[in-house]
Amino acid sequence: MKIKSELRTLALAVLLLCPLISRGQSYLEITSSGDYIYGEGVGKSVSQADNRAVALISDQLFVAVKSQIDIRRQATKTNGNNEVSTITDDLINTYSSTTLTKCSRLVLENGPETYRILRYVHKEEIDRTFEAREQKILEMIRIAEQAEKERKYDMALKHYYWAQILTNTLLYPGELQCDTPDGPSRVVLWVPIRIKSILDSLEFSFGGYASEDGTLATLHLTSGGEPVTALDYTYWDGIDWSSTVRAKDGLGAIELRANAEVKSINVRIEYAYEDEMHIDSDLRAISDFITPISYKEAYKNGISLKETKAAKQSAKPTKESASHRRTSSKVNNVSREVEEKVATIGTEGGAGVVDAFELATVSDKSRYTQTVGKVVAAIQRRDYEAVRDCFTPEGYGIYSRLLKYGRARTLVREGADATADMDVMAFAEGVYCRSIPMQFSFPGNKKFVENVVFEFDGSGKISSLQFGLERTSLEGITSKKQWSDGAKMVIINFLENYKTAFALERLDYLQSVFSEDALIITGRVVRPTTIENQINLQNRQYIEYNRQTKEEYMGNLKRNFAANEYINLRFSTLRVSKMNRGDKQIYFLEVKQDYYSSNYGDTGYLTLLFDVEDYRKPIIHVRTWQPEPDPNFGIFSPGDF
Repeated sequence: MKIKSELRTLALAVLLLCPLISRGQSYLEITSSGDYIYGEGVGKSVSQADNRAVALISDQLFVAVKSQIDIRRQATKTNGNNEVSTITDDLINTYSSTTLTKCSRLVLENGPETYRILRYVHKEEIDRTFEAREQKILEMIRIAEQAEKERKYDMALKHYYWAQILTNTLLYPGELQCDTPDGPSRVVLWVPIRIKSILDSLEFSFGGYASEDGTLATLHLTSGGEPVTALDYTYWDGIDWSSTVRAKDGLGAIELRANAEVKSINVRIEYAYEDEMHIDSDLRAISDFITPISYKEAYKNGISLKETKAAKQSAKPTKESASHRRTSSKVNNVSREVEEKVATIGTEGGAGVVDAFELATVSDKSRYTQTVGKVVAAIQRRDYEAVRDCFTPEGYGIYSRLLKYGRARTLVREGADATADMDVMAFAEGVYCRSIPMQFSFPGNKKFVENVVFEFDGSGKISSLQFGLERTSLEGITSKKQWSDGAKMVIINFLENYKTAFALERLDYLQSVFSEDALIITGRVVRPTTIENQINLQNRQYIEYNRQTKEEYMGNLKRNFAANEYINLRFSTLRVSKMNRGDKQIYFLEVKQDYYSSNYGDTGYLTLLFDVEDYRKPIIHVRTWQPEPDPNFGIFSPGDF
């Protein structure tokens, strides 16, 4: 059977990574208790023996999953539920392949002439696989709901849609319920309503041309009259659909062919994210056989490119919030390393230094806005070297990197003053100009819209450029009334520099912000067992993790930078907390991070423990990453450290 052959191929790749058996189970217990599904292989090499064991357990697991499904169907009928669920080999395969990732290995004979290997998995893992998929769907809905509140409709649509297609692979899709503001609702009914509601609410309007030749124009994206924080879309340019454009804070862009006379365009809102499904193991398993779900509401046709008076008004840059203008245990001790690290974080710069700083308005803004205007004009006419004298040496290096981040073009409306509504604020020794919208295009891939922040030093030269945070993330920080303006500004700068460093491959910056003995962990929660390198949790569970030194982590980043055309980080559900450690300025960041690159992508939860005692050099002491919340304790929180 073809499906079984494909299953074996997938299983072999996965099983080679499976952990060796703990010595708690014996061969006799596994093969005679009736509690395990197993396959035993013999060969002249480890790989040959393993291959044969995989083939046997794959066949048996396929049969076992089908049997479990039949039992569940019969129980449902007995309980009076007449709902019929169509069970196919493809559906069985998704559960079988997922269960196989939990398989263990026992080496029975270790050569040199003959090798015998036993692959096995407890039958309870099949039930856990069924339950885990339901929990994953509910977690996706939770993420989507939060993103919808923040108008991050890229994240909301993606997770709603993924939840919908995963629900369609459940044994009984109609039985799964989720909590909604109106009470429990069936996922199969409620999720499509949310998707259609978001798509219906989205409006596109022409913002004007941003180039003299008419090849670049802006679009304004709103929902209920409010700017959309983030959204992905493509558009028909008269010949073909464009690559995906990632709009930000209500601003998107379109690129037209030279000399094309286009009076209107059609836009297609992205909601399926099929090219990112490989990030999730369950989605990857079903991606080849699912039937895509079509939403006609995703198409916005006939968007006029005629600049009306109303369009000119809407084309003005959206002012940032007033608050931004003013400020422009679960883990017992992480093997005691985190606790010790917090206790020894240095206070160079003096306690309260950050809190002593205040934001101030700049009386002579023109000194800075004129410089920004020169840079914008130089980018527009592609005469990049003409403004070298506007930068410090380090600032010009960052500017050069930014121009190499795809094809860089400003999204300033033709004939408009790029700096007319720019906020210019002084903080500590620098001046910050927020911001200039730009598009960065990677042919055949993505187009990213970013708001570029200009930082000036005391001499009036541009010392740095950053990609600004999204509006909702900024407001999440600036709304903290108990924090000083100085602390808010340092945190914003830190996060924007961190995000930008990945995009512009600034290994030098990342080297500087990680402490030499930083605790860097990527991990997953497992049941108690005998495993080296453990984090002891209060709930008696453990986190199995890969511990990296700073040198190892930086080495991996360097290789990633070299291998990718682009890297882009997207944050959602960002939360920052101040930790009480006497007079030390310690902060904890929790964020859901989507990592996109030209050849890889993943999603997970990033946490950073960092101090800002020296406002010029925030230091990261702990970095952890989890692929998903643990069902028992969720995501690391400040109380965990």
